[in-house]
Amino acid sequence: MKLKNLFYLIIGIIIVVIVFINNSKQTELYSKIQFSKIEKKEMEDFVNSFEDSYKKESVQFLLNAACYYSSNINRNDSLQTTMEIDDKDQITSEIIKYNVDLSFEALNNSKYCKGLSKKDFFQYILPYRISREKLENWRDSVKLKFPKLESQIKNTKKLEEVISLVNSKLANHIEFKQHSLPYQRSFSQIMNDGYANCSDLAFIAVTVLRSYGIPSGIDYLRYKSKKDSPGHAWAFALDTKTNKTIPFNPIFTNQIELESNYINAPKVYRVNFKSQFDDSKWYELSEYGKNRPYELDVTDQYVETEDIIFKTTKLSNPKIFIFYKGGWHTISGTKYDKSTGNYTAKNMGTNNLYGIGSIIGRNVKLIKPAFILKKNGKIEENKETIKSKLEIEIHNKDKAQAIKAVQGFSYLKKNKINLVCADKNSDFVLVDIQDMSTVDSLSYVELNGKNKLIKDDIVSNKFFCFKSDNFVSRPFSVNKDGLINWY
Repeated sequence: MKLKNLFYLIIGIIIVVIVFINNSKQTELYSKIQFSKIEKKEMEDFVNSFEDSYKKESVQFLLNAACYYSSNINRNDSLQTTMEIDDKDQITSEIIKYNVDLSFEALNNSKYCKGLSKKDFFQYILPYRISREKLENWRDSVKLKFPKLESQIKNTKKLEEVISLVNSKLANHIEFKQHSLPYQRSFSQIMNDGYANCSDLAFIAVTVLRSYGIPSGIDYLRYKSKKDSPGHAWAFALDTKTNKTIPFNPIFTNQIELESNYINAPKVYRVNFKSQFDDSKWYELSEYGKNRPYELDVTDQYVETEDIIFKTTKLSNPKIFIFYKGGWHTISGTKYDKSTGNYTAKNMGTNNLYGIGSIIGRNVKLIKPAFILKKNGKIEENKETIKSKLEIEIHNKDKAQAIKAVQGFSYLKKNKINLVCADKNSDFVLVDIQDMSTVDSLSYVELNGKNKLIKDDIVSNKFFCFKSDNFVSRPFSVNKDGLINWY
């Protein structure tokens, strides 16, 4: 019996030590950083003023996060240049208290927060910022802008109804408009401007949802190879009953379009709010091959994924690339395992065309043949050298459609290019995408009243693309029967 009691005592001591170490890690960071607007003694008194342990931990979490984050704001000059302001130089105890108090008010009053874990509360309700916008009291701003929304949300029965409700509210105030501002506008700035691109819409939808106690966040992809389309961002709400996310395109009612944006995506990321940047569980390597703890890899939540595993002695830090708009772009870093000698890129979307290599100067050099990542991690390289005939029909369209083609919205089906931004008299260059070398020059041939590009001796099952002065096609291969596969 004494041995049993001794065992429980030892276990109890271990648990206490672990809790103490974790708490020490939580408080360690912010106590070592010099905040411009919070004195050391003031910070200590401020943290200790919270008797509720949950709230106290929330305060510590936000203070730690403030050591890393910053606002990227507009200088308001004619060139729209931006400047960085670190949160440690602008955060105050009032800002922290304001967000903690209203977050707990939302947590306690929202039925959609029932069963919400601490981890998800810290991610999807508590943060004092959504992205890198200028700091403002957005929770109050939302309620002033949509005063009836709180009672309307209370009358809903399903989370999908809340999403539809928020979508309709935002659609009455904001117009979708593509733009490329070099900074993230805040809630008040977007509402005042009255227009938003997909990133803005995701940002503002999450701002509204979190204000009313709906756990939510932003997922995005930078680009995808399958449609050669530009990046896209969307919002999601977390259903605490199922612990699954419900992704949606804010203000749009047709969510089928959202699915088309991430089908075959090589990578999907989640905007992540972190307060510890050295957590090994968040090492996921971005396209830059560095720790980016403010983005979480969630590709497997949207598409089928596999790991790319390979060996090489040619590089010490190889990267994974996809072919996008006429060139290779980094999509993932790799991690080296000394015990096996393998390099691994985790959680990569399948059925995509990838390359392995490095960036030398401004150019990408592939060290292995380009390949398709299939299910079960199989790497499908094109090794056949059978000569085949390429015959592809060209459809010229008007200027507006041609511009869309340049932006990557050309639709390529089987052996037809339906949108081409090229003068009828201009030549195409056939390019081997492995090293971007020119294989041949091709001119239009009129055959049976149709404009076509014809090459009689193209190597089958290698990857190529077409280029002209103002158009680059997606990569393709030609099988031994002359049929084209687009990637």
